[in-house]
Amino acid sequence: FRFTFGKESIGFSKIDVRDVAELAGQLPLKERIMSALRNGARPVEEIAGELDTTEATIRVTLNRHKDTFVNIVNLNGVDAKWGLKSR
Repeated sequence: FRFTFGKESIGFSKIDVRDVAELAGQLPLKERIMSALRNGARPVEEIAGELDTTEATIRVTLNRHKDTFVNIVNLNGVDAKWGLKSR
């Protein structure tokens, strides 16, 4: 929850844990990758940079969860980007 304090009131609202950096870092890597891909497919390098982990670790997690992630291959047959599978 997010709390806001006014002169005579206290308000609160729900927030997504993935949107709070201090809390998001405690989530499993799969969840953190899902959050990073919410706005569209991205290259492994970008995901690794944002999540402060290695490209190898990201690739292992993406390949381990092919029910959740999809590899978008470019015309040369090279991994271009990874995205979320639609449900």
